[in-house]
Amino acid sequence: MSNMSFQPRSQPPTGLKIVLVGSQGVGKSATGNIILRRTVFESRLSSTAVTQKCRMEQGEPDGHILAVVDTPALFGRSSSGEVMEEIRRSLSQASPGPVVFLVVVQAGTFTRHERKTVKIIQSAFGKETAHYTMALFTRGDDLRAEGRSVEDLIGADPAVRDFIRECSGGYHVVDNRDSGPSQAVELLQKINNLVQRNGERGSTDEGWRRAAGCAVIAGLSTVVIALIVVLKQV
Repeated sequence: MSNMSFQPRSQPPTGLKIVLVGSQGVGKSATGNIILRRTVFESRLSSTAVTQKCRMEQGEPDGHILAVVDTPALFGRSSSGEVMEEIRRSLSQASPGPVVFLVVVQAGTFTRHERKTVKIIQSAFGKETAHYTMALFTRGDDLRAEGRSVEDLIGADPAVRDFIRECSGGYHVVDNRDSGPSQAVELLQKINNLVQRNGERGSTDEGWRRAAGCAVIAGLSTVVIALIVVLKQV
């Protein structure tokens, strides 16, 4: 038996960046505000996309610097390839370090297009991103109010189950009405442990840097977190 043991990381790795990806109106900007614990991204109900270009904002929750990137909507006016290229350009201008992709999806309207999101990211950044994938459910408070759990949701929807299987890092749940810092702390701890477990320099491998016709992102590792937004039943 190995004498080495896994020790959970207590702080984010240097240069950590969290990229928010998803369809229009699924809560990407609101999620960024939760993570940074302040309102930096515009978040409002709208019939048109609020975020038109990638925007990166830095924060220092608990004194540790990290960056959050809000992105244009997938499956909207821009093609998925154009959105990935926009993300690639944004990351190429940032300092080296691990990258976290939050894939935001509304479970109540989980479309055939959205089922492709993880594969779209893998196509742009390499298949190895599967080892850095986590599913994050929001609106856990709404689920509890309905007498349901995240496990109930996953078990009841084969499409969501298949999607979770693509997310090798497991899943996490947060509440939308909780304005306290504890749920952001728990999420970042899971992200930090996932990056530590799988390595911080994954994108230096050839498989992580391949993407025909696309610029190479060097010195970055990529984590994919799938964020499933659970709509409250009305």
